[in-house]
Amino acid sequence: MKEILHELYDYVSIHFENEEKLMKEIKYPNFEKHLALHKEMLSGLNHLVVELNNYEISEIIDKLYEFIQEYFLNHIQNEDTKIALWVRK
Repeated sequence: MKEILHELYDYVSIHFENEEKLMKEIKYPNFEKHLALHKEMLSGLNHLVVELNNYEISEIIDKLYEFIQEYFLNHIQNEDTKIALWVRK
């Protein structure tokens, strides 16, 4: 489970780094707010990795589900879409 979470953390970190670079290049007006969301999500995922041994498997599943729902469903659909709309202007 730790290996999977580490891989997820690495993937999300790379995605965020690339996205942040793009936002700087296009002078995205909500860069700071979006950056704060990235930091918050990475912090939560890192906390899960660090505290993994202190959770029951059901808690890990719940926390991972919450992260995936927040990251994939909310962040990408809502926040990243705003970047795409800005690029199109």
